[in-house]
Amino acid sequence: MTSAREFQQAERRFIETLRPRFEQKGYEFRSYPTASDLPAFMETFAPDAIALKPDHKIAIEVKSRRNRANDLSTRVIRHLFQAHPEWQFRVFYIADSEQDSFDIPTSTSNVFFDKLATTRNLLAHGQSQAAFLMSWSLLEAAARMADADLRGRPQSPGTVVQALAMKGTIKPETERYLRNLIHLRNRVAHGDLEAQTTEADVERILSIAQSVSESRGKA
Repeated sequence: MTSAREFQQAERRFIETLRPRFEQKGYEFRSYPTASDLPAFMETFAPDAIALKPDHKIAIEVKSRRNRANDLSTRVIRHLFQAHPEWQFRVFYIADSEQDSFDIPTSTSNVFFDKLATTRNLLAHGQSQAAFLMSWSLLEAAARMADADLRGRPQSPGTVVQALAMKGTIKPETERYLRNLIHLRNRVAHGDLEAQTTEADVERILSIAQSVSESRGKA
């Protein structure tokens, strides 16, 4: 079990990996900002870092992992920002291996639907396993488009499904269906060349991913 001190050390290292990413984009990056660095509406919340531009400001919170308690905490904090569009709130989760932590950009609708068509083309040409993996990639991309809490770093399939279910973006029966496929997805992703994927599963995952992508802004 990670001690509080070990997490603090890991958090500091992780925050420093974020610094060059934001500075390369022209932000002024400050870790552990003081009260004088923050606007009045953040009186009850101290972010782990802030990234500042004249026309855009970001408050950054670092969590060890995604779980129900962190999700609830994040929702409460995010509520503070609703009346302050000049600020964006972003959450980063420390990866199991800090070297594997990296930003994943949020896809645009045009790119998403282009890859959706590409995946269906793979399926039409009998490339079931490749299309199956791409369908899961599209599901994660759609979830990231629809849920700001998922943006920034890679997510496990289970985390994606859980997040979509918790937000009510997918129905309980859809959550159960996807969870039953996670083991198969992991087998295919990790080199089980004999794992049997079906056209019906690929089409259903693609349909779910498309529905999730279209849910953005409807909540």
